[in-house]
Amino acid sequence: MKSQAVTRKAPARREYHSALRQEQSERTRALLVDTAGEMVASGAMRELSLRQVAERAGVAVPTVYRHFPTRESFIAPLTDWITRRLGVRDLPASVAELPAFVRRLYVTFDENQTLMESRLSTQLGREAHEGAQASRVEEIRRLVRPLTRGMSKRRASQVAGMFRVLADGHTWHTLRRFGLDGDAAGEACGWAIEVLTRELESNPAALDRGDHHPKKERGKH
Repeated sequence: MKSQAVTRKAPARREYHSALRQEQSERTRALLVDTAGEMVASGAMRELSLRQVAERAGVAVPTVYRHFPTRESFIAPLTDWITRRLGVRDLPASVAELPAFVRRLYVTFDENQTLMESRLSTQLGREAHEGAQASRVEEIRRLVRPLTRGMSKRRASQVAGMFRVLADGHTWHTLRRFGLDGDAAGEACGWAIEVLTRELESNPAALDRGDHHPKKERGKH
């Protein structure tokens, strides 16, 4: 009977050890991604080097490759780390909330200036930035859909593109060249979003005004 009791408990013990190994594995992965993110944020890493990450994290290089077999497999979680640090992971639920979101966003960019510079100017940063673009474009399209309902695909893309530009790190960087800090840049872009929103709500055909330029007849001046 005792032997049977031990046999019944064995699976639970194996499950415990399996869960413990899984927890340790997740902690190691998080440590590696956090380490790489902090290296990017401090400007200490311009190109992804798993060996450098291993040395900084204090783990063996084979351990890194066990969790991230390829360079590409590391980019996705690193991109997620960067977007969370910069506050760009989730857009607001409605266009009405976007101006306030952009104002906070640009201030956060200022607070993480080195990370933003790395994100915009280094190969690693650009890879991380591009990795997040496809989903962000779709999020913007969803956000402005109440304003673009009934528009042609081209018109809807024009509207979504303008809103995307006004909530973008490249725009923040450009406005810095005009002497605007994050607070002033966010205020300007928030205002532009409000103006654009009001115009589209009151006059959805506003963009059509640019489509009717009379062509000059040949031979007439």
